[in-house]
Amino acid sequence: MGRVPDYNFLCGILRSREAGFVAPQRLEAVLAARGFDDAVAQLPDGPFALEVRKSPGFEGLERGARAETAVLRDLLAKYSPSEGLEGLLLAPLDWFNLKVAVLQKLTGRRDERLPGPEGSLRFADLAAMAEAGRTDGLPRSFADALGAALGAYNEAGRSTQAFELALDRQRELALLSLARSTSEEIGAHARESADLSASLVLSRAALAGIPWTVARYAFAGHADEARFADLAGMKPAEWTARLAGIGSTGAREVLAAVAAGGNVAEIAAARRKKLAARIRDWRFRPPSAEYAYWWISRKLADLANLRLALVCKLNGLPEAETRKRIDDGLL
Repeated sequence: MGRVPDYNFLCGILRSREAGFVAPQRLEAVLAARGFDDAVAQLPDGPFALEVRKSPGFEGLERGARAETAVLRDLLAKYSPSEGLEGLLLAPLDWFNLKVAVLQKLTGRRDERLPGPEGSLRFADLAAMAEAGRTDGLPRSFADALGAALGAYNEAGRSTQAFELALDRQRELALLSLARSTSEEIGAHARESADLSASLVLSRAALAGIPWTVARYAFAGHADEARFADLAGMKPAEWTARLAGIGSTGAREVLAAVAAGGNVAEIAAARRKKLAARIRDWRFRPPSAEYAYWWISRKLADLANLRLALVCKLNGLPEAETRKRIDDGLL
């Protein structure tokens, strides 16, 4: 039996910095601000705010996000007893930006979604690699996943939808592997998150009439892939008698709710809220991978919410629309 990683030092540092989280009242002040400048004035002190105030605008937002994530990377590099934490918590930023960069190349136009905060990889570098059709600058797991997703794109008749579904699934598989190597509980959480994604993709594909030839890439390597294929040609109302064979309890429950006529968006929100509640409960843990996972997840959620609020201010979006996009599950 291997030695249990010692999280005491890392978690001691993290616990001492809990006061730096964005309080709900502070986020509310940013959201309610009349404009971008007023919102910036409400930002809590820190690397993000410092860069935004030096360069008010999109460039400042990107510099601020990079500065904030750099602090987290340095912290994990110096003190984390597990290499998996950085991959689990910061690499998803890079996975999202990789998808955006390649979609820009495949579609020939800028994606309507702005790239998100950067993890270890610069978005400009990802966009340049995508434009040149190269993967040599990517970590191995990213390059392999991108190869599989581009294969799906070509097999499905140059379908960008197939590409997105395939890349998202490859990301999930990579994160599942990291999660299981970090801790049993984090592994179980990652598996439930992946099962939720699979059940939602199947539900939305059925309701939208997306053919299995495209949707199937979202389920590569899933234990219930063959059962999902059986359901794919049916209407959700016809699923009920076939759900008993679904091995994943979470996926089975979601599909049953959809089969009963439930609203997919509402079902998804409720399940994600439940998953977020588990992570929030980890804040009461003693020094452990779970506590560190909660702390960094919360820090990244704060950054994402502040950045989103300011992007929306710059783009002139109504406050009500911005509020719909805020993720408050970890607050």
